[in-house]
Amino acid sequence: MFWSIDLNLLDWNSENLVAIGLKSAAYIWNGENNTVAQSILLQSPSTYVSSISWLSARTCLAIGTSNGEVQLWDIETQKRLRNMLGHMSVVGALSWNQHILSSGCRLGSIHHHDVRIAQHHIGTLRHKQGICSLKWSPSEKLLASGSSDGHLNIWPCDPASTKVNTPIQSIVNPTAVKICSILWLPDTRELVTGHGSPRNQMTVWQYPSLLKLNDVYGHRGRVLHLALSPDHKRIFSAAANETSFIWKYSK
Repeated sequence: MFWSIDLNLLDWNSENLVAIGLKSAAYIWNGENNTVAQSILLQSPSTYVSSISWLSARTCLAIGTSNGEVQLWDIETQKRLRNMLGHMSVVGALSWNQHILSSGCRLGSIHHHDVRIAQHHIGTLRHKQGICSLKWSPSEKLLASGSSDGHLNIWPCDPASTKVNTPIQSIVNPTAVKICSILWLPDTRELVTGHGSPRNQMTVWQYPSLLKLNDVYGHRGRVLHLALSPDHKRIFSAAANETSFIWKYSK
């Protein structure tokens, strides 16, 4: 495995396809028959996949890379549709909001890309430390971002704003436990975050109060990746010690 604390290498779409990034390739696993359906190999073997995100139920997969690129791929034809530049470091997190793709890098910047136009970079947000996790809400009105210094920010949906953007809500972890992954639960007003040492737990937060509801334990390594099943009833979690769990979620 090639999983790091600030990489997001797992995503699950509504067609029950799971995309997993390993080194310089992305593998597509079919949840219906438990087989690897396709694989995508980056053109440069020295470049590794650093983040992955599906475009809704379609066959388009966004891939962030170690050299700062954001690539769009058609998994059926296994062809790269476009390559979007702008980041100066590893792209560790990606999240879609319709035609807007948001990407976060180790230098702390979040870029908004409008994939419909040639001049794709339409807005920027900033953390003081590297972006570890990024996720648009099911309503598409809020963006949650986690950084390596333990900050969880909630941003309004205004990708093309020319003003200096500030989060509308923030949680600052006083012990600077890194927030490795974020997941919105569309059937409840809740967020789930994956964490590192000392407890390697998943934490459930109520939204918009951001009150902690529960901690879920089981992993012995940093909870690096979270993905929600198409029926919203299962959570796939993967940790740094190369273990993966599927949790049954019910309100």
